[in-house]
Amino acid sequence: MAFKRILNAAQNRSNTLSVLASESPCCGDSFSKVCQYSSAPGNFTSQTVTGFTYKNDKGVNVNKLFPVAVLASNRTLLLSAFSEALLDLGYLSDQDSLTSVSVSGLISALVFEFYSELEIVALLGAITPTITKKCNSFTLCVHTRSGIGSSTLNIISLNSIQTAIIDVVAGTTTNAQIKTSVEAAVTAAGLLSTTVVVTSTGTAGATLHTIAITAPQGTSVYWGTVFLEGVSCAFVWSA
Repeated sequence: MAFKRILNAAQNRSNTLSVLASESPCCGDSFSKVCQYSSAPGNFTSQTVTGFTYKNDKGVNVNKLFPVAVLASNRTLLLSAFSEALLDLGYLSDQDSLTSVSVSGLISALVFEFYSELEIVALLGAITPTITKKCNSFTLCVHTRSGIGSSTLNIISLNSIQTAIIDVVAGTTTNAQIKTSVEAAVTAAGLLSTTVVVTSTGTAGATLHTIAITAPQGTSVYWGTVFLEGVSCAFVWSA
C-alpha cells in the first residue's frame, strides 16, 4: 500500500503492465524504502493545495505543481491529483491509490498521509503543515492481566527475562506504583516500543487492577505461569 518507483518510468502511461523496481528480478535495480509521511493537522478551511515538494535522487528539494489548484474540501479530487502527480514522477501505487495517500479529519484540522518510496517534504499552498517522516514499521499487540487484587511474589516474564513485581495490597497499592514496577521489568527485558497501562475497579480491599502491556508482536509475556496472549494487534510506524 505505497507509491513505488516504476522500473521504466519513461514508458507510455497507457501501458497495461507496469513493473515496479522493488519487484523486478533484474540485477542492479535500485529502489528506496517505503516510509510514512504524515502532516500535522492544518486548517484548510476555504484553502487550496497547489502541489507538493519532494526530494529527488540527488537529495534536492523539487516542487511538483498540480495542473490546477485543488480545494482541500474536495477530497476525492485532491487524492486523484496526488496520485496523478506521483505517476508523472514515475511512482505507482502497488494497490488501490486510496491506501497509499489519505486525507482525514475535519477541514479545520486536516491530516495528510502518504506511504511512498519518494520522499515527500512539504505541501504547497497557503497552508504548509510540518510533515513527519517515519520509516520503521511493525505490529504491536496488547497483553492483559486482569483481576489482580492483594498478591505477593508476583513474577512477570518478558521474552524469558523474569522480574519480580511489586507486592500488591488491595486499596493501598496504586496504579502508578504497579505501572512503575512493570515498566522496570520492560526495561530489564530490553523491550522497545512498549507501553504499560494500569487501571482498577472497586475500592479499598475490593480493588482489582488490570495491567495492559502493548509490545511488539511476538513478545512472550507471562504473569507467573499464566501466558498472556497478544491480542488487538495493530500495524504502526515509528521514526
